[in-house]
Amino acid sequence: MLRALVDALDDGLITLLAARRMLVGAIAVVKAEAHIATCDPARECYVHNRALRLARRLGVPATTARAVIEAAIADARGQQNPPLAAGPERPASQTCCDR
Repeated sequence: MLRALVDALDDGLITLLAARRMLVGAIAVVKAEAHIATCDPARECYVHNRALRLARRLGVPATTARAVIEAAIADARGQQNPPLAAGPERPASQTCCDR
């Protein structure tokens, strides 16, 4: 039964990531129409710091929170800036701002 509960939580994580991707897609459209850069270092730093504060309050290890948020940000960057066919790809762990 406990494993079934973990499976349900895993399903929830993926569902939340899918919802996040939908919102990122909408944000990308707005940014493109407004000619706003897709990379926002201040926002990325805010998202990281906010996640770390929440993780600390909930007892989640900082390394785990960092990994999850970095994956979400890397995915969002990839959505907004699909790699060019011949261009170099930025490593997933590199952010727009060097923390």
